[in-house]
Amino acid sequence: MKKIIVFISILILTTTCEKDINFLISDLVSQNRYYDNEIFTDQNLRIYGKWKFLYSFGGIGGSTYDPAYDFLEIVKFGIYGKIDNNKIKEIGMLHVDKQDDSKTIIDFLPDDDYKTDYFLIQKVIEFKGNDTLLLWDNMCDGYTNYFKRIK
Repeated sequence: MKKIIVFISILILTTTCEKDINFLISDLVSQNRYYDNEIFTDQNLRIYGKWKFLYSFGGIGGSTYDPAYDFLEIVKFGIYGKIDNNKIKEIGMLHVDKQDDSKTIIDFLPDDDYKTDYFLIQKVIEFKGNDTLLLWDNMCDGYTNYFKRIK
């Protein structure tokens, strides 16, 4: 009988412990939250996915900073989310300012409910291979954020 009580106690303790939940922004918001159709040209469709923040570099003195999130997820159509420690830090809308063969400029516009102290505002998209995303300020002394695709 003691063994059964110990077994049941262990079972209850392991099932009630908080677990890390791996989720996607696309699981939480509808695809047409902001737009009904695709906002990116074919060359920029690679932006969709979950990206791990690696590092940033830039500024006048070549400094770095760490934003308040671990992952950036971008999903159809023009939805982004920032995730830190498996918690949503920000969800918002992407707005395409410019999109041609030479440059794509997007605005990150957070929903009021998820606005953080730091948000991306305007960035230029650049891809390095199939798994690296660079988002950089559209100025010579701005910062470039480096991301690695994980999904």
